[in-house]
Amino acid sequence: MRRVLALAFALIATPAAARKEPPVTADAVWRPATAVLEDVQKNCAAGGDCLIAKMKAGASPAAIAFSESIHNEGWLRDFRKSGNVDIAYVHYLNRADVWLLVNGTPSPVDVDDLRKLPKADMAENSAWQKLSGRNPNATLFPDDHAGSVGPLAIVHADGTQDFVVPYKVRDGCPTCAEIGTAFLAYEFNAKGKQTGLFFIDAVTESGAFPLPVRAGEKFTLVLGPGDWSLAQEPARWILRNTGHNGSSWTFQAFSNGSTQMVLTSGAEPLTLRVIVAPGLGH
Repeated sequence: MRRVLALAFALIATPAAARKEPPVTADAVWRPATAVLEDVQKNCAAGGDCLIAKMKAGASPAAIAFSESIHNEGWLRDFRKSGNVDIAYVHYLNRADVWLLVNGTPSPVDVDDLRKLPKADMAENSAWQKLSGRNPNATLFPDDHAGSVGPLAIVHADGTQDFVVPYKVRDGCPTCAEIGTAFLAYEFNAKGKQTGLFFIDAVTESGAFPLPVRAGEKFTLVLGPGDWSLAQEPARWILRNTGHNGSSWTFQAFSNGSTQMVLTSGAEPLTLRVIVAPGLGH
């Protein structure tokens, strides 16, 4: 989601070619049986060697290696292949579940690392100005990452990727009243290098992911596993589905305007608020 005015973005990272870590794949997922999970939660609350010992009874070498890469504090509970950059769903024993963007440069990118928020970009966003104007203590905090529907993974025709991530807006503290939802986009180029982190929108109601695109743009949504279908079609003069293959759905924007669509796999629905306008998208 490129801007007419570029946001300065500095990265301190090891080049992908120099990384020694193997890529994260679905082979690293660990889904322990109920009895094993209960055992881990009861006896390995802090993770550590205890967790690794329990995993060695049935987890794959890749799963154990991943847990070791996060200091034996949890494991990979799910994985979504999304292109050059993928999504790792991590369960931690002593903190909330986390979404990591992996296999790009840098890797991993922890979307809950609030130190990297684009504060200058937020300050210039009219939606954030409106919400924070009514709520001077408005502060972003991580959203609930227990499911596997988010983040919204978008692959553009030129190979670039965007991941739209929601954040809770609270009235100043982690336990304060929730006053809205904010959405940020993590942008990667066609080689998997992170090129930006942009503030997209802030709303008082939650549920719908914003999807800014421009007329004529073609893009693919890479959804989580499941038999997805369009439960609510977008307005056809604005956006049309041009085909899908499993969990990958391709769309083309035709004219400026806004429309809503809903995709569902029989579990949690994914609601998208599509905005087609000049200067948006790729």
